[in-house]
Amino acid sequence: MIDYNHPPLWYCVLFVVYTAGLISVVRKGIRRRHELSSGSYVIKVYGAGFLALLALAGIAVQIWLAYRKS
Repeated sequence: MIDYNHPPLWYCVLFVVYTAGLISVVRKGIRRRHELSSGSYVIKVYGAGFLALLALAGIAVQIWLAYRKS
């Protein structure tokens, strides 16, 4: 069981890797070296971008909580 108020290091690393993967998907979707259908483009760019923003917000909140407790 993960205590989300004090996540372990492996969970933090996994979350950062997940966020980096989402950012990579968004960058590849924006470059569009190959043509994507409009639905695929929306899912890749806007969907992954939204999830990446949520992940970055979660990381920021965890950093803020850790900073506030110290």
